[in-house]
Amino acid sequence: MATAIDELRFGRDLNLPESADDALALTVTGDVQSVAGRENLRKAVRCRAVTVQGELVHRPEYGGDLPLYVERASTPAGRAALANALRRGAFRDDRLKDVAVEVSTGTPADSTAEDAVTIAMTITARTEDVAEQITFGVQS
Repeated sequence: MATAIDELRFGRDLNLPESADDALALTVTGDVQSVAGRENLRKAVRCRAVTVQGELVHRPEYGGDLPLYVERASTPAGRAALANALRRGAFRDDRLKDVAVEVSTGTPADSTAEDAVTIAMTITARTEDVAEQITFGVQS
């Protein structure tokens, strides 16, 4: 649960599913659940990463372009280009003061998966000096 200060710093938004396989989380009254504070920031960073710039008409600069790299060969140069694109996209969130991205082969559960990558984003919010990591796998 987010503290009131964290909610002021990092906002509140709908708790949308992270994949097409996940169900929409509802409250007991049938409303879509929300997420606040640091969890909202983490979900926002991940959501931006998986959105292609220009996909949102009302926010054409929004996105990290991850889908553009799916089903490409996982070469060192390709992984570096993806990391740079994700970092540039994340820096558009004014709540962040530092972002580091590492892209490696395999998934978090299977480092030998040749058709997958693991993305580790280390973010530091403007309001603090504590970095935290967001890690997720992408398989084509």
